[in-house]
Amino acid sequence: MYGKCRSVENARLSFDRITQRNRRSWNVMISAYAQNGHLEEAVGMFKAMYQEGNRDVISWTALIGAYAQNGMFREALHHYHAMNLDGFRPNQITFVSALDACLNLGALQQGRAVHAAIATSGVELDCFLETALVNMYGKCGSLETARAVFNRMPATDIVTWTSIIGSHAQHGKGSRAMDLFHRMELEGHTPNAVTFIIFISSCSHAGLVDEALAYFGSMTSDYSILPDAEHCLCIIDLLARSGRLADAERFIERMPFKADAVAWTTLLAACKATGETFLGAKAAAKDLFAGRESGECGPYVMLANSYTQTSKDTQTLSID
Repeated sequence: MYGKCRSVENARLSFDRITQRNRRSWNVMISAYAQNGHLEEAVGMFKAMYQEGNRDVISWTALIGAYAQNGMFREALHHYHAMNLDGFRPNQITFVSALDACLNLGALQQGRAVHAAIATSGVELDCFLETALVNMYGKCGSLETARAVFNRMPATDIVTWTSIIGSHAQHGKGSRAMDLFHRMELEGHTPNAVTFIIFISSCSHAGLVDEALAYFGSMTSDYSILPDAEHCLCIIDLLARSGRLADAERFIERMPFKADAVAWTTLLAACKATGETFLGAKAAAKDLFAGRESGECGPYVMLANSYTQTSKDTQTLSID
């Protein structure tokens, strides 16, 4: 209970008062540390438990999850293999953590090995585990396998759909991502805020400007989802990538909340790429104002580079 309430200190106090500790109390403590970012303490608890010969599949799974949750994906996979060597069979949660580690490492072959282990483990393939497989294959670039796993799923949810759409978007398959988005709607699934971020981003990279703008507009009118800063940044990036810099500036100015330095930097970068120094100067000024407390010098450098490139281009034209 204390671990879930993110009160690690209370959890540890309760643990220290227990005179006869069992596996469950140890596992709760490891999970509490892991969920709250205290990796060193979680590992220390597991080692103490290991030395007592009191570990089980839940202990191993909590440890593997602790490494994965804290970005130490190689260590997560190492302990996944160590668990197997220790004679414990992974459960669904163990497999999900191992697949997450493979995904973040881009380790497709190891991901395939985990998939093979799942197939022979007797573990039930529920939506949670199958979505992890779709995510792993998709993010590692094996889109055909991701679609094959996805198409075999007896039931899908919005998380699964967002995963398969995002995988195609990540690998430059914007048109395919759009097809999947439409199919998702036809099958009765309602996109959420994350789905829209991924979908608009995929349109941006595929150059599908009008489509992205139309769906951005439909977020509120059709789905009652209020765009947040991340959605707006996707639109700014979309307009900037397509060369519609003035539209991007107007969009920033009309956002329902104050634009931060990231929004203006996105526009400034596009101005630099196209040599649009006048609008770039405005964006740089806004950028510096938005991020004035950080002392960030990036806007100065980008603007100076833009002016330098424009000067060089002008000299080249006069020589010609």
